[in-house]
Amino acid sequence: MEHILTADQFKELVLQANLAPSVHNVQPARWRRAPGGRIEVIADLTRALPAADPHNQDVALSCGCAIEGMLIALSAIGLAGCVENMANLSAERGDLAPVVATIKIVQGGRDSLYPFMAQRYTWRSAFQPSQPTELDALQSWDHRVSDATVTTDPSAIAMLSVLNDKASLRFMSEPRYRAELVSWMRLQKRHSRYALDGMNLEALHMSVFEGIGAGLVLSPSVFPFLRRLGLASGIVSEDKKTTSVSAIALFHRPREENRIVSGRAFYRFWLKITELGFTGWPMAALADDEATNQTCCKHFGIPEDHQFINAMRLGKVFEQPQVRARIPAEHLIWESE
Repeated sequence: MEHILTADQFKELVLQANLAPSVHNVQPARWRRAPGGRIEVIADLTRALPAADPHNQDVALSCGCAIEGMLIALSAIGLAGCVENMANLSAERGDLAPVVATIKIVQGGRDSLYPFMAQRYTWRSAFQPSQPTELDALQSWDHRVSDATVTTDPSAIAMLSVLNDKASLRFMSEPRYRAELVSWMRLQKRHSRYALDGMNLEALHMSVFEGIGAGLVLSPSVFPFLRRLGLASGIVSEDKKTTSVSAIALFHRPREENRIVSGRAFYRFWLKITELGFTGWPMAALADDEATNQTCCKHFGIPEDHQFINAMRLGKVFEQPQVRARIPAEHLIWESE
């Protein structure tokens, strides 16, 4: 039996689905009620990242996270969703807004991960020490998950930290990539989209003065100069924060899998981390850089038929989550054509 959502139900579901993570917090998923009670999921490619993500793989991953968020939110009101007609976003270009999937709504049951959607967030700073019993729970969970390889070995964490810094420096040294990243950083509170999207000072764990400094250091005139002086590596480095973690998880999925499906799995992976009491901070550069990707796959035995998609720093945090920047529902919901 199919179900027709009311306008108020749809709005609330969209807001909950939009709690899902997205690359640079661009929030590319848009929603439309379609005939027959279905939901159409649309990728707003005006929010794509052509420098960092030329084939829209991260956009697809982000949309997959949002789709899984919608399914989990539906479960809280006794419904479920069947995902149909998934698109291949790698072929899309420009300012198009393709329908990436359709969700058919049916009767269902409550998803156990629902309570953790509001608790999940990204922590971009140093972590607190974990207790041995907490690490035992994490390692025990790892043995039951085929798409995550988790290490708590300090030497392996140190190696991944070095690789991450090298990959990050290579990306940041590319002017187009750096300019694109900075365009999604909200380094001043007067920024018009400070509370809507991107990464604001609270998300970056920066003070107002640090934000001003970051904007200056990453500017087209200053960063290349610092790199020539050999100072850029120290500015980009996250080593002290990375080596404070309890563990690092390498997330991988079948190589030929649609990245939308991978995104759904990635969100559940992150929610499970949250359920276990850990907070995450992605290390996308490790997977995006070809050299470090190959090194990680070889060192950690990621199967050849799997694609290393992202790495996640895991740790304990004893602070309340910051308020997350999110786009309001009226801009996420698109009217039927």
